[in-house]
Amino acid sequence: MLKHIIISLLLLLAGTFLQAQQISHVTGKQKGRNIQISYTLANGSPGTKYNISVSAYRENSPSSIVQMQSFSNFAHPTGNGTYSFLWKAMDDMPGLYANDLIFVVEAAYQKAIAKTENPNTTTDNTGNKTNTASSGNTTFTLGADFTLTVAGLPVAMRGIQGGTFSMGSSEGSDETPHTVTLGNFAIMKYEVTFDQYDKFCEATNRSKPNDNDWGRGNRPVINVSWNDAVAYAKWFSEQTKQTWRLPTEAQWEYAAKGGALLGYQYAGSDNIDKVAWYTKNSYDKGSNHKDYGTHPVGTKKANGYGLYDMTGNVWEWCADWYGSDYYKNSPSSNPKGPSSGSYRVGRGGS
Repeated sequence: MLKHIIISLLLLLAGTFLQAQQISHVTGKQKGRNIQISYTLANGSPGTKYNISVSAYRENSPSSIVQMQSFSNFAHPTGNGTYSFLWKAMDDMPGLYANDLIFVVEAAYQKAIAKTENPNTTTDNTGNKTNTASSGNTTFTLGADFTLTVAGLPVAMRGIQGGTFSMGSSEGSDETPHTVTLGNFAIMKYEVTFDQYDKFCEATNRSKPNDNDWGRGNRPVINVSWNDAVAYAKWFSEQTKQTWRLPTEAQWEYAAKGGALLGYQYAGSDNIDKVAWYTKNSYDKGSNHKDYGTHPVGTKKANGYGLYDMTGNVWEWCADWYGSDYYKNSPSSNPKGPSSGSYRVGRGGS
């Protein structure tokens, strides 16, 4: 792919997930296009609503998770007891059958909360410390969208439930596949737009980046450095009184996979044209073609988490330093990249 220096950014909220509950006696039974999930909840609180997540793996391949679905605000009137709900699995995964799957169900309190230790440090749900730009608390629901208003503009977010996945690819010498486990986080549904970034520039007396004559507005902001992206995250945190930063590369890749972990080649599909603007359907058209250059965010299909343009449109900054052998030595829990380097990581492609 042709690599243009038009890298955008996503923001991530570090959070800590509250008390987990005990789940047992999980069963899955197919009913038409749905699967009825039943389970027993212990240590629950009567009348409390929980987020319920359900994942499944092939019976002969426990390490191969084939689906994860979250249900927000699921009521448990008596706290403890046996509960069930219908998962519209066939809508999510045509051709899925319950008789060769084993189901895993988890329950937790509805909200996740970001807690700040001091003005420069926040603790995520793994206990790891992350450098941040400001302090502040917030709440978000895992597996659900929410909206923030910054400088008068709505910013769409998504709460992402953490988990374990295979990161990397056998196709790249610096992308050795390895297993990674991440905590919960929230991330922007769309790439940062010129409308949003221009507000930051106006508020901080910065020069606005060039749009290469492709247009501003709802197109992804381009020609921003990694330091620009970090400065935007700091300003964004100050405006929301919450702690936002660039995602780690591991968080970015987990979010891009969309939760289904079905091995899609691209973020949400094996057909790149369905999910991405890229060299072949934009830049190769030539500068006089209407599809040349960047495109307004969210015009292609979203992935399983409802995130857009995780493949294509523009490159997106991550927090990590780049290290050619880091994947071979990466910690398995919440990796944050090498401690130093010459280049920062950009993901997504154009």
